[in-house]
Amino acid sequence: MKNNKTTTLAVCLASLLALGTTAAQAVTFEDPKGDDKGPGNYVYPTDSVYKPGSFDITKVTIKKSGDQAEFAVDVNSSLEDPWGMGVGFSVQMVFIFF
Repeated sequence: MKNNKTTTLAVCLASLLALGTTAAQAVTFEDPKGDDKGPGNYVYPTDSVYKPGSFDITKVTIKKSGDQAEFAVDVNSSLEDPWGMGVGFSVQMVFIFF
């Protein structure tokens, strides 16, 4: 059975928020490198700025900070700004929905 990252992340967030202020302040999930093909047939866009591993999530950390949650997402590639947008990177962008 394949790892369902969306379900894992949702369970992680729900668990962290349910723990309250007396529990650990951070939860980290690691994911193996090289499994960024979705259900097996996803391919990267053809522009050369999309390097192998650009969208391969390797770690997600959720940290409780007061009444807020901070998400850190690591990918198997460097963050780059190939189009010169001036904000530090433009290839990877993570959206988290509740």
